Amino acid sequence: MAKSVYLYPTNQFGNLYAYGNTNEGEQCNLIADVIEEKLKKYDVKVLRTKKEWTSYQIGCEKVNEAGADLCICIHTNASGAKIPTATGTETYYNPNIVGAKEWAALVQNKIKALRPSVDRGIKDGSYPTGANIGYINRIKCINCLVEMEFHDVYETAKWIYENNQKLAQAITEAIVEQLKLEAKQENTFKEGDKVKIKKNSKYVTGETPSSWVFDETFKISKAFEDYAALSGLDSDIIIGLMFYENLMKTNDTETQKTYLTVSTLLLPLWLCGGWNGSKPTKNIVKMPKGSRVELIEKTNTKWYKVKYSGIIGYASAKYLK
Repeated sequence: MAKSVYLYPTNQFGNLYAYGNTNEGEQCNLIADVIEEKLKKYDVKVLRTKKEWTSYQIGCEKVNEAGADLCICIHTNASGAKIPTATGTETYYNPNIVGAKEWAALVQNKIKALRPSVDRGIKDGSYPTGANIGYINRIKCINCLVEMEFHDVYETAKWIYENNQKLAQAITEAIVEQLKLEAKQENTFKEGDKVKIKKNSKYVTGETPSSWVFDETFKISKAFEDYAALSGLDSDIIIGLMFYENLMKTNDTETQKTYLTVSTLLLPLWLCGGWNGSKPTKNIVKMPKGSRVELIEKTNTKWYKVKYSGIIGYASAKYLK
């Protein structure tokens, strides 16, 4: 099961920057947007707050309801008195949550490396031992709150504004390291590719296909970002949607067809879904003598899986030559 991270950029849109005609909420949400986009390359579920004002109490409730493995609250700092020399990044954590201190240190070090200045360090943000920060007290998973430089100081506000992409990259790297994420395999499937479906796969909708579908060769009629629409090799009618991870490419030699001829009068073709493990149980059509059928699989010495007039089923091997 994929791990999950909750991005919690501040929604304090009233905290104006000393540079760039922008504000804390706008910049922190922009950084979260970039992080979210970068994490699409990894096997991780990304959750986040909406870009609107919500009380931190409600915001923290949503984080806890989501049950994420990790959370980061993204803020920029304010000196309050607009101290022109204020600089540096600091990161808060809850010492009562195992792993939170290490997570805070990882984030702090990644961001600190971008701009050597005053290292304000990692700090206890809990109550009653620390700064009593609401986010830190309420969020239950491993989390931290990072205050990246000072937005009410011209020089540092300008630096944040001009380096938001680098800040997003630093936080992304921290998330990848903390959760030990692996990059998704690059999708090499394209329209027209011949594919087979891996055993025990499911359609995008969650429904398990009929058993015969795993042995059949299909083509990709439409390639989407995460899944493909499949059709038969000789048809453009879409028969289902499958995630790429459930597909295997086939080469030309693998897709060469073998044909057999019916040697008896009206040979029954039995329904695939009626197979009980040793023999079929339901007759669906009778094939005239001399009919040419495609061999799909030699199921056992007595029964072959074949295709006749577009229908897949089982027939007695004794009467197929």
